[in-house]
Formats: sequence, structure tokens, C-alpha cells
Amino acid sequence: MLQSPQLVAECGLFGGQPGKPHVYSLISDGVERVLGSKETGVLVKPGDRILCLSSGGGGYGDPAKRSEQARQWDRRNGYQS
Repeated sequence: MLQSPQLVAECGLFGGQPGKPHVYSLISDGVERVLGSKETGVLVKPGDRILCLSSGGGGYGDPAKRSEQARQWDRRNGYQS
């Protein structure tokens, strides 16, 4: 059975945390509305924006077992650790 990546995040391995699911939003008249997984018939007006946040993969290994220096590098470079 196939799962929607918008509903089910990628799992982590060997103690790693799960990733984040996809998120799709419509920004219309300054208001953001999260779109449903299989939503159809969405009215998109001129000037509206579609925001697509792709899912991230799950983590590999327990981050607590990594060195503090490695975790600091992750944070400086925008990674979750």
C-alpha cells in the first residue's frame, strides 16, 4: 500500500527521528490555508501563491551519540540534530 508523503513522514533508522511530511499551502489575500492531501477544485486567483514544503528524510542514528562538535556544526548549517 502506498502512503501519501503529506500524511506519513519518512521514518528514522537506528534511533534517528522521523522526518517531516510534505506541506502544501495556498496563500490568498495574505491568508495561508493548508491544502488537503488529495484536495481538488482549489481556486487559485491571480497573485495567489502556492507554498510547497518538501518532506525531509528521517534521521540516521541517535543524535545524542554524536559529538557535541558535530551537533554544533549541524545547528550552524541549518540541520536538526
